[in-house]
Amino acid sequence: MYKSLLLDFGGVVFKNKKEYEGPVGVLDIDKDLWAKGTIGQVEDSVIFREAGKKYNVSAETIINWLVSRREVNNELLSLVSKINPDIKTAIVNNGIKTLFRTLLDKYDVTNKFNLVVNSAEEGTKKPDPGLYLIVCERLGVKPEECVFVDDNEEYIKGAESLGMRGILFTNLENLKTELKELNIL
Repeated sequence: MYKSLLLDFGGVVFKNKKEYEGPVGVLDIDKDLWAKGTIGQVEDSVIFREAGKKYNVSAETIINWLVSRREVNNELLSLVSKINPDIKTAIVNNGIKTLFRTLLDKYDVTNKFNLVVNSAEEGTKKPDPGLYLIVCERLGVKPEECVFVDDNEEYIKGAESLGMRGILFTNLENLKTELKELNIL
């Protein structure tokens, strides 16, 4: 029996907007700096400052551009609000602190989950088993009692290696069907 539903942040709980501020396409941000930022080895301010130099804008402008590219998936939040009340919920994110916390606050999402966990604050990221185990410990559940939903197959495989049930997020209807089959909805 499942006791917990873990959801990815970007691509599941949050989705990309069609229209946003800043240059079209992926921002030119140093991949090495970003990767280090996602596990807390580089401060976010360094990442934003360096990206700002490339575009001749302030670090704050870079933050605004990045925040403007995401919006909360309200349909998913509505679905989460209907799950079995005995199921504990968590957001599990690979990302830098500033964007994660800014988006959670902007859309008032934190209080809709039992736990929110960010790789940069924990020093490890998906698919490393350590991040999933941190979530399990804080929720008071075993990995085999968790369902993990992500839009990245590699991250699902990391969760499944611990005994979690993985679901690849493709759309809301498929997720709803799978959660009903698992008696979570």
